[in-house]
Amino acid sequence: MSAVALKGVGGVSYFDATANKIYAGTTGPCSGGGSTSSTCNTCTDTISGSLKPCNQKNIHGALRITFSVESSTDLTGKTILLSVGTNSTITQLSTTPGGPAGAAISISATWSQFCAQVTGLDSSCAMTTAADQLVSTDKSFFIDVDENGNGSIDTATERTGVSVSLQAISTTNTALHSQNYCSGGAGASYGLCFYSLATGDQKLIILGSPAPLSNSTTPGGSPDFQAVAFFAFPQAAGISTTGISNGLVSPVIKTFVSATDLSIQGDPYLSGLSNYQRYCVFAGQMNLAQNIFGFTTLTPDVNQMCKETSEVVGILDGKHCFISTAAFGSDMAKEVQILRKFRDTFLLTNHYGIEFVKWYYKYGPKAAAFIADSEALKFIVRVTLYPFVGFAWVAINYGI
Repeated sequence: MSAVALKGVGGVSYFDATANKIYAGTTGPCSGGGSTSSTCNTCTDTISGSLKPCNQKNIHGALRITFSVESSTDLTGKTILLSVGTNSTITQLSTTPGGPAGAAISISATWSQFCAQVTGLDSSCAMTTAADQLVSTDKSFFIDVDENGNGSIDTATERTGVSVSLQAISTTNTALHSQNYCSGGAGASYGLCFYSLATGDQKLIILGSPAPLSNSTTPGGSPDFQAVAFFAFPQAAGISTTGISNGLVSPVIKTFVSATDLSIQGDPYLSGLSNYQRYCVFAGQMNLAQNIFGFTTLTPDVNQMCKETSEVVGILDGKHCFISTAAFGSDMAKEVQILRKFRDTFLLTNHYGIEFVKWYYKYGPKAAAFIADSEALKFIVRVTLYPFVGFAWVAINYGI
């Protein structure tokens, strides 16, 4: 085992420290060529002709990839080498002096040096093939140091390897651009292709119970799916892919539970929208290389994918609670505030709680409207809610 320990990697789309693996994604060149110190966001580039693959952490040839390392022994006077290739065939990229034990040391190269080693990419990391994607998983970065000074590298004890999974997607070829919106929780598509929406106050709420699809395998051996990106476009009527494009709206990223459970985790909101505006929401799949593709622009469903936002009274809203507000008469009633805090503290922090609030948001307004004009029903609901209010108060103040 090498005395050089990897502490971090910069200048990548994503780094899995547990697996010691770099993920690099690119959907084309960065505006202005890109910075040497950071990835670029190709999802801000307005591209005519509907949604096309993009990446919010797009690598490019000028970008420097930097490895931060630390040695458990004194490497003063030694040279640390950075190379790329396989265990049997490597190309040296750069060197840096070693240092005393515990010293923080950085060594770097450019992505152009890596991409030049990959068949089908040029030194700018642009695709030179006519394929829809290019996937490279056979090369690694190697950090070597001749610790014993014998003039050679012992790959078992003097080398630290970091594998690379790179995916480049063409914005010219269209096979991976679009997919069918599913009519239910399964379909022959990539990632999550079924979802429905409910109305919220300056937000839309993602409903339905998207489950792993029968064909959730990623295309052509590309990296696992990590998340789904929702793009909400204002549309006056119907649903159309004409006029929607990268750069017109920012995607809202919702992480999947796992690579095999393609249901979303976290809160179900698409927030920051304007009230009384009609939106149609298209979804794209995001993988570990941070590439977003496979947009639900084929066979769109206007009834499921489009809704108008409005201020509503509901337990899922940031300010109101449907049934409790109707029963207690005000969203500022102390009972309503206790239920709201319980929602934020407990319900929206776990999968089952989120599923409950999704269900409540769908059916709660109807129940609230039913009891709103009846003092007798309001009294019955208040009596029914008091035990839940008491439980929520105990949970907030003392925990569950």
